[in-house]
This record gives sequence, C-alpha cells and structure tokens, in this order.
Amino acid sequence: MMDCRRIYKEKFEEIYEDQDQSIERAVRYMWSHFPSMPEDFIKARKKLSEAEKNDIIRDVSYPF
Repeated sequence: MMDCRRIYKEKFEEIYEDQDQSIERAVRYMWSHFPSMPEDFIKARKKLSEAEKNDIIRDVSYPF
C-alpha cells in the first residue's frame, strides 16, 4: 500500500528547498509542473484530502 503522506511530503520538501523555501513559489511550481511530476506523487496527491495536504505543507514550511 502506498504511503501517500510520506510521498507527498518528500516531494513537497524537495520542491520547497529547490524554491528557496518559498511556499508561494513551491505551490506555483507544483501546479505548473504537475503533468511531469512522478506518478506516485500524482496518485498520492489525489488520495489525500485538502486538510491532509495543508497539514503536510504547514509541517514542511513551519517545522518548529
């Protein structure tokens, strides 16, 4: 079984770091590159609720 939270978090962390820890730039990058994202990320994103995705983004961007 796919660990959707882990997959989504790992990819968002990678993008967030690549985008100089800017939430806005990371989200924009995710949307503009969505078709070329890894298949496991696309599947994980579809299975997570909006609240779960928000929690993951919050955990990555506000780790304290």
